[in-house]
Amino acid sequence: MQDIVQLAKKRDVGWKDVEDLADAEAYELVRGKPEQVEPYAPIDYKKIYDEMTRDRTMKMTILWEEYVIEAVESDKRPYQYSRFCEKYHVWCDANDIAVIRRYIAADIGGFDWAGKKLTICNPDTGELADVPVFVACLPYSQYVFVRAYPDMTMESWLQAAADSFAFFGGCPRIVVIDNLRTGVTKHTSEEIVLNRTFREFAEHYNVA
Repeated sequence: MQDIVQLAKKRDVGWKDVEDLADAEAYELVRGKPEQVEPYAPIDYKKIYDEMTRDRTMKMTILWEEYVIEAVESDKRPYQYSRFCEKYHVWCDANDIAVIRRYIAADIGGFDWAGKKLTICNPDTGELADVPVFVACLPYSQYVFVRAYPDMTMESWLQAAADSFAFFGGCPRIVVIDNLRTGVTKHTSEEIVLNRTFREFAEHYNVA
């Protein structure tokens, strides 16, 4: 008790300052608020963004390892890699910054029908027709294949994919498709069953 009285005098806190306060509030006024200690090492989001923008080959794993070393040196606990990435993505969203993704050459290709159809004209009859447009893109090189096809059937998609492979001069390891219904026979919460023809096509070109 004597220590509290001495501390109150030192902080120039008198009876009138605490007489209407609850015990906890009075104690906090005399003792002062405890220093808030950040349990984890803070992340320098701007530094991460600058590094990812400056060096195209930079990887998040490298930046995380550097962060861990700095955290240990400052006697603070580092975030795990998954949480590190998650917090960075949240920061990017909050600051309206696009997350930079790193791709490996020939690893992934994006294949899909374009959202809008293309109007073509029959040179003999002058008849106009709206046709779907197939787009294939290799994100690493930004190499793009675009061609119109008569319809959006599975046969047209497979032909378009084969045409894009011929155009690129090879196949990516993974083909990323956005909700291609014609290529799926069964889709439940537990499994996805590919159409047999679609599956054989993937096996023939050795793509996933």
